[in-house]
Amino acid sequence: MRNIEKQLDKASKLGFGRKRRTSKADRQARVAAAHAARRKQRLPPSPSKADNDEERKQPSHPLSKADSDEEKGNLEKLVAETAELERTVDNLRKKSRYWKAKTMELREKKKRLEEEINRNEKEVQKRKREAEEEEREMSKKIEDLEMELEREKKLHKIEIAEHEATCVELEETYNSLRLQFDPIFERLRSFL
Repeated sequence: MRNIEKQLDKASKLGFGRKRRTSKADRQARVAAAHAARRKQRLPPSPSKADNDEERKQPSHPLSKADSDEEKGNLEKLVAETAELERTVDNLRKKSRYWKAKTMELREKKKRLEEEINRNEKEVQKRKREAEEEEREMSKKIEDLEMELEREKKLHKIEIAEHEATCVELEETYNSLRLQFDPIFERLRSFL
């Protein structure tokens, strides 16, 4: 009995609800006090204990009322603290479930965003490669057209040179024929 009361006193001095790290001994004392309170509520008093309690409850015993009131107060206090702890634990479990779900949701969102970024990067790389390929093809076509234009220019120059040479030959032929036929035409005119 005294051991349980010591544990209850120790548990009541712990200061429930504070946000601080508790030592292993404090946690063990709190657990032991809670177990003791549950056992005390469940088990009926032993016969020897019952005799002592009856003696104390008799009016002749001076501490009977004080002890029972003190025990009752301590027990009620412990029950209230236990209920408060249970509510706190339930709230913490709810918060834990909420934050676990929120964390999973954020992880999924992060994963989706990373996948989308990867897809976008791949798409950008693909478009960049296509643009580079198209640019290479266009520059090759431009080079081919420039080479074709140079060939055409050379051919035209050759043709122009040939035509000029032909024109010169024809002019020379014309002049030589004219020189030959001019005297003949002059004679014919004189006869007419």
